[in-house]
Formats: sequence, C-alpha cells, structure tokens
Amino acid sequence: MNISTIIPVLFAAIFIALALLVYIRNRQGDQRMIQTTNNMLLPLLTIITITLGSIFSFHTGNSACANGLPNAIRYIAILGTLLLIITGTIRYFLSQNRDRLLVIQPTLFAIILVIIAFLIEHLAGCL
Repeated sequence: MNISTIIPVLFAAIFIALALLVYIRNRQGDQRMIQTTNNMLLPLLTIITITLGSIFSFHTGNSACANGLPNAIRYIAILGTLLLIITGTIRYFLSQNRDRLLVIQPTLFAIILVIIAFLIEHLAGCL
C-alpha cells in the first residue's frame, strides 16, 4: 500500500467516525451537539453534493469502472442518499413537534454512505 491509498482510507475512517459520534450524541440528547448540527444542515448537504459530484465526474477511462461493483456503488450511493433524506423530510413534515433531528440524522447516515462509496471508488482506481 502506498501513501495515496493510506491517506484517503485514514481520512474516510476519521470522517465516518466523526459522523457516527455526532449521530450518537444527537440521539443521546446533547443540546450543544443538536444546536451545532441544526446550524450545520446546509454544509452537511453541501458535503453530500460535492462528494456525489466527484463520484460521478472524475472517472478514468477504466472499463472496470463502467461496469461491475464501482458502477453499482455510484447508483446505490445516490439512491440511498435520496431515500434517506426524503424519508427524513417526510418524517419531519408528518411530526407534530417539527424536530430538525428527523432530517439531520438521516443526513448523517447519507454522508456516511457517500463517503463509503467514494472510498470504494477510490480504492478501485476509478477516481
């Protein structure tokens, strides 16, 4: 393994761990974390958009990337992200108390899904 493989894997693991930590702290009711994530909803959605854009834009001419697992991962990432965010949004509008955590928590899972898809594509040599 070379440094160009180790660094993305390390940063992806750190980012996934941070997203899980934020999710756990939100579920426990930590008001500071809830307030922070409420203020960070737009940047969280921006992270998802930029990462999905890079997954779909920066492909090499490798034929293995056009078919098989890397290609399926791209579509799983985008469909999973849309499903998670739409489900959270529907739950938000159907709830009585309009808690933004109903949108933020699925968004955190969507970020984890997108980062895993990005990492798989990177390791497969598609990015």
